[in-house]
Amino acid sequence: MPTGLLSAITTPLWSFSGKLRALKEPFIAPICPEKEESVADFARRRLGHEIYRYGINPLIGGIYAGEPERLSLRYAFPKLYALEQKYGGILRGSFAIMRAGRKSNVPKAEKQIISFKNGLAELPQLLVAALGEAVHSNVSISSIQKIGVGWRVDWNGKTNIYDEVLLTTPAHALDKLPLDESLQKALQPLLAIDYSPVSVLTVAFKRSDVAHPLDGFGVLVPEYEGRKILGVLFPASLFASRAPAGEVLLTVFVGGERQAGLAVPDTDTLLATVLPELNELFGTTGEPTFSHHRHWPRAIPQYNLGYGKMLAQMDAIEKKFVGLKLAGNYRDGISLSYCIEAAVSKEGHVTA
Repeated sequence: MPTGLLSAITTPLWSFSGKLRALKEPFIAPICPEKEESVADFARRRLGHEIYRYGINPLIGGIYAGEPERLSLRYAFPKLYALEQKYGGILRGSFAIMRAGRKSNVPKAEKQIISFKNGLAELPQLLVAALGEAVHSNVSISSIQKIGVGWRVDWNGKTNIYDEVLLTTPAHALDKLPLDESLQKALQPLLAIDYSPVSVLTVAFKRSDVAHPLDGFGVLVPEYEGRKILGVLFPASLFASRAPAGEVLLTVFVGGERQAGLAVPDTDTLLATVLPELNELFGTTGEPTFSHHRHWPRAIPQYNLGYGKMLAQMDAIEKKFVGLKLAGNYRDGISLSYCIEAAVSKEGHVTA
């Protein structure tokens, strides 16, 4: 993928006519704000079919494991939607933000790709350590009830009264909580939120058994190519200590809305799907020296067309049941950074 203006002009990824079509973007009128548009329709309207097919489409597969024709631009990519509504287009908005940034005296944070040495679990573990005795894990909650201005939560045989209750489970697990009948009924519509299935397979190979230099972040696969994987990350190319010396690591994503049936819990079946793809794309030979498989039958919430009704329902629930907070990646964005931002209250302290 191009990373700048020059590479965007010279890239062989799109034809000359495709690049010319993209140059029309600043002159295309914004869509009526009352009309909700899919990500696919937005990309084709503003950038053309070629940019959509070999740029936006694989990106959606990598971020949401979703269906671009169904994902709502307004809710799945609110910042992109705002660029058009506020500035009239993507390029106009991007240049306006760049100009504002240059005029501002606020130092600009450098964007970096970061990870955790011992996996993402390290973040909640650090939070638990910082909070100390305030955290109670492995408890058995028997009842959550609204009482007056507060909340009664019975766990481990004891009754506790709280000012607020924060529900951070996935939307599809809300009906598993011991809530009173009225709240359970109010939450029922949220169970309809669609989640895409994803299988994640991490495999290691000897460096000598992989022809490709693996000189990048990874690979996103356009739907147009008809392959059986969504994409591949190169963890050992990005971070130190991800693989032993002389070996490389590939993390492969399979399934999503595009090919839900290929996301399977059986490791041997998944390997039979993935290994021929890796051979064709990267010239892998021999057997993997290591493999790890995690299957997520409901991995990522889909902010599909009409998602505004779901968000309105969440607001109405919180208004009716004062002190209840709904938090999770089905509310304000699916990424870790969005979840952290959403968890910070207006007072500036973490609330979820």
